[in-house]
Amino acid sequence: MQVKQNVNLREYSTFSIGGIAKNFYVPENIDDLIHVIEIDPQVKIIGNGSNILINDRKVFENVCYIKEVNNIIEHLGKGRFRVGASLTLQKLITTINQMGYGGIESLITVPGLVGGSIAMNAGSGQGSGIHMNHFIGDYVEKVIAISNNIIVTYNHNECNFSFRNSIFKNSNLVIIEVIFCFEKVTKTQISESIKWKVDIVKNFQDQKMPSLGSFFSEYNYRLMKFLRFFFNLIYRNGVNFSINNPGWLCNRGKGKFNQAMVIIFVSRLSHRILLRKFKVEIVIWK
Repeated sequence: MQVKQNVNLREYSTFSIGGIAKNFYVPENIDDLIHVIEIDPQVKIIGNGSNILINDRKVFENVCYIKEVNNIIEHLGKGRFRVGASLTLQKLITTINQMGYGGIESLITVPGLVGGSIAMNAGSGQGSGIHMNHFIGDYVEKVIAISNNIIVTYNHNECNFSFRNSIFKNSNLVIIEVIFCFEKVTKTQISESIKWKVDIVKNFQDQKMPSLGSFFSEYNYRLMKFLRFFFNLIYRNGVNFSINNPGWLCNRGKGKFNQAMVIIFVSRLSHRILLRKFKVEIVIWK
């Protein structure tokens, strides 16, 4: 296991914003990971950094980078797969598709790891054909996680999957492995689903600048368009709303944590005053 000091977390965030990790642990296996958690049960866990907004003015005592902990993928038969939490979503989807299974092709463009996608219950919430309204949690049989330094297995019903949420989000539970059961799909269904998602990305997502994907899972479209006009003038070279999607924030190069927090605060307050639903999707390290 590697241990580095004073690591700039900006380099590990897809938003290119982050503070300093005083101790940056890079475990090579599950035993290493358990050892890190024994050292600090409150250690901050980071994978691909695609859904975490990190305070750039703070020094975090201990941060654990889990991208290399568990990358296994094993077909157990009949569409059931044993998958390590450190495996990328792209690798998972490509592998199961090659064997004639699928259902999560809408996640092909998400730059996340399996563990993080389970915690967030990643999914498009819409689709075509057999992929209509599917989330990754729909295919989970069991999740194996570390809880209080003990490896615990959670059955599907115990995971409390809901829209972009689960018991693993904003908790001290660390996912290490997942048992999935995917459905049989044809090559045509796979290609149609992937094309549908790629077209969505081209038309409604901004991939040209650093981002965390969807910042907000619930919001009023018209209100956010107004806020976009206001904040994109104020933070012209910083944290901006995407032109393609008012629920998507980008970093134009000089973005700061506090800018994103101000946008979140004003957005939440505006929705509350107007009695509109509003929910932040990403995880925030304050």
